Amino acid sequence: TRVSEAMAAVKCVCQICTCGRHRCPQHPQSTIMVKDSSRPCNLSEYTTEFKTYGPQPRREDFRPTPVPNSMNQGDGSELRTTTTKEDYVAHAITPQPPRTPVKYKAPEGAMEKESEYKLVYVPKKSVPVKPIRHVSATRTVTVSKFDHKSSHTTDYVPLQPQKTESYAEKRLYRPPTEPFEGVSTIQTDFVDHGNVPPPAPMRPAQNTVASGQSFDGSSSYKEAFVPLQLPEKFVAPKQVYKPSTSEFQGETTFKRDFKSYEGTKPAQSLKPVGKAQSSAEP
Repeated sequence: TRVSEAMAAVKCVCQICTCGRHRCPQHPQSTIMVKDSSRPCNLSEYTTEFKTYGPQPRREDFRPTPVPNSMNQGDGSELRTTTTKEDYVAHAITPQPPRTPVKYKAPEGAMEKESEYKLVYVPKKSVPVKPIRHVSATRTVTVSKFDHKSSHTTDYVPLQPQKTESYAEKRLYRPPTEPFEGVSTIQTDFVDHGNVPPPAPMRPAQNTVASGQSFDGSSSYKEAFVPLQLPEKFVAPKQVYKPSTSEFQGETTFKRDFKSYEGTKPAQSLKPVGKAQSSAEP
């Protein structure tokens, strides 16, 4: 089979090494490998076929190159065809050939039940963890009476409420000296006066009052809003032009503030003259 051929072509380090100092990838827990021809090699198809590769170059672009057609030639003639008509062309329908099934061939040899999981994750013996507690530590028990009182019961003790003294004036009951009249405020305010006739109305008599004079026809509106005579409109006299007696000054505020200093000598520099300092001392 394919696995057996790969096992025969590729050899493990434990089968090639003769010095015993090379580390076998199937048994990394051992420090120095000892050659043992009776032990089978644990190489598999996974380790031989799926190898690690470094960074690979970027693949080429599969985009097709543009081909000129009748739609983009630009000869100036008007085309009445569309892209749908050019792309979707009617093709002849041919029957699909029948697919012949592949005959099953049983693999030769026995099935290997070894896997990468079983080879890598080998069961190991676990060592029990030693206790951190000191061996000589012993527990001492003191025999004494149990104090069942807690800090809560000792701090929060029920207190007896204190009686507060009343500062109100003490008034003693004094019985009245006069007999009880039994008259209420309603009886004193709303006194029954019996059958009293209603008062005469004070409304004036609604009789027609006629005037002895003739109707004038005037009203307060006509007397208040009387048409008045408007005064004459004031017309101001027209001013006569008087020429200026002084000479015209054509200087602007810009020329006055920002004067030009062309032709003037620059200001004298106040920088001291640099002279070399020398000393006669050695």
